[in-house]
Amino acid sequence: MALISSVTYTAGAVYSYSQVLSSTGTDYTYSFEAEDSYNALSTGTPVVVMSGPSVTNSAPVLAWTGETNYTGDGINPNTGDPATNFVFRLKYTDSDTDGPAAGYPKLYIKKGGVDISGSPFTMSYVSGEPASGAIYSYTKTLSATGSDYTYYFEAQDAYAANATGTPLTPVAGPIVSNHAPVLAWTGEANYAVDGLNPASGDRNATYVFRVKYSDADNQAPAAGYPKVYIKQGGSDISGSPFAMSYVSGANNTGAIYTYSRTLTPGAYTYAFSAQDSDLVDATGVPSGEAAGPEVSNQLPALAWTAETNYASDGVYPRSGNSADSFVFRVKYSDADNDAPVAGYPRVRIKKSGSEIPGSPFALGYVSGANNTGAVYSISKTLAAGDYSYLFEAADLYSGEASGGPLSEKTGPLVIGTSAAPPAAEVKVYHGVFKPGENEKTSVAFNLPAAAVVTVKVYDSSGRKVRDLYSGSSASGLNAMQWDGRNDGGQRVSSGVYTIKVEGGGINQTRRVVVVR
Repeated sequence: MALISSVTYTAGAVYSYSQVLSSTGTDYTYSFEAEDSYNALSTGTPVVVMSGPSVTNSAPVLAWTGETNYTGDGINPNTGDPATNFVFRLKYTDSDTDGPAAGYPKLYIKKGGVDISGSPFTMSYVSGEPASGAIYSYTKTLSATGSDYTYYFEAQDAYAANATGTPLTPVAGPIVSNHAPVLAWTGEANYAVDGLNPASGDRNATYVFRVKYSDADNQAPAAGYPKVYIKQGGSDISGSPFAMSYVSGANNTGAIYTYSRTLTPGAYTYAFSAQDSDLVDATGVPSGEAAGPEVSNQLPALAWTAETNYASDGVYPRSGNSADSFVFRVKYSDADNDAPVAGYPRVRIKKSGSEIPGSPFALGYVSGANNTGAVYSISKTLAAGDYSYLFEAADLYSGEASGGPLSEKTGPLVIGTSAAPPAAEVKVYHGVFKPGENEKTSVAFNLPAAAVVTVKVYDSSGRKVRDLYSGSSASGLNAMQWDGRNDGGQRVSSGVYTIKVEGGGINQTRRVVVVR
C-alpha cells in the first residue's frame, strides 16, 4: 500500500491501495497486515477478514439505431428479390462502457423457423461508443424466396452479460420475392420468330430447337431445364420432354439453350418450359405450343433388277410348263433408307384376270441395301394357264412405292407338262378368244437352240396387223400372248387371224379366231 499522509508513526500514518475488480460477485473478502521494522506483526481489527466489496455489472442494451429506415426495426429494405442486399443494423449500449464480447453482436436469420446456412452472423462495427451507443451492421442477400423469414439480434458484453432490449425478439421479414424467368426466341438467324430450324424436311434432317432463358434475379434454371416438348398427333413422342443443353450467355441477360434430333415422318408441334432454381415457372411465348416441324417421307420406288433375264420385267422364265419354278424378282429402293413394312414387297399373280389363291405373296430379301436398291424374290410353281402379275411395296411409314413394276404385266404363260409342242414346233392355246372380255390367245414354240425369232399377226387378207415379237429367244420352250390388238393399240375386228413364227429352224403359221 502507498503512504498517503503521516505525522508520526506513533500518532498514526495512513496508507492506501486502489484496484478494479473485473469479475462481478458478492463473494469478495479483504484484510490487512503489517510488520514493523523489527518484523513484529501488527494487531488490531483490520487484520480480521472482512466481507466485501460487492461487484456488479450493468447488462448491455440493444436498440434500433434510429437512423432513416431503422426507427422501428433493424432491416432495410423490408422487401426485395434474391439479388437484393438486405442491410441489418443495430445499436449496442453499455452503461459500464463495456464493449461486446468477441463475435458479438450476432444476427440470427431464419426461414420457416429454421436458421439459414451460416446463421448466426457476426456483425461489423460501424460507429459510436458503447457508453452512448455503438452501431453495428451486417449485409446479406437471400437466394431463397419467401415471406417466412424472421430475424433477431443477440449480444454479450466483455463480462458475458447478456444484452436486453427489443431487438432480441424475432421480427418478421424480409419478404423475398422472385422474378419469374422468361423464355424468348433467341433472335439468331432462323430463330427470330420461333424456336426451330429447319421448319420442314425429311427424316434424315436434324431439327434444332433453341430458346433463350432470362432471369432478372440471375437464377440459373432448375436441374433438367429448360425442356422442349415434342408432340406428334397431340401426344408426346418417346422421351419427351427433353432437357436442353447450355450454349452461351448469362442468366440475367439471356442464356441460349439447344436440343437437336432427327424425327420420323409426320406433323409435329413443340413447346418449351423452364423453372428457376426456386421452381418458379417461366413465362413467355415459347411456353405455348407451336406448329412444326413437318417431316416428309421420301417414297420408295420399285424397279426391275436389271439382272440377266430381268432387264425389262420381273419374272423368269416367261413361259414354261406346270412343273417349272417361276421366279419373280424386283428391286426396292428408298432414299430415306427405310426398310419395307412387314409383308412387302409383294407380288400379285393373276390367272385369266383373277388373283390366284394366296395372292398377294410376300417376297424374300435377297441382297442389297434399301437406300441403293435391295433385291427381293419369290419362286412359284403355277398351274397351266396364262398369267399376269404386278408388284406392290410400302415403307415403314406406309409410304407407297412408285415405279413400273406396279403396272400389271403379262406373263408367264404356263402350259401342261404333256401339252408342250415338240422341238421346232409351234402350238396355239385358246385359239378362239374374246379380247373384249380380257381374253388372250397364247402361242408357244420349242427351239432346239437359241435363235433370233419374229412373231407376227396377219388378218385374213394377208395384211400384217401386229409385230408381236422380234428378238433373241432361248432354246427350249418359249411363249407369248396376243391380246387382240393391232400395232396402234386398237382392238381388231372379229375374224380369222394368222400368227406366223419364223427363226431358229421354224417357219410356221397358226390360225386363231377373234370374237367380239
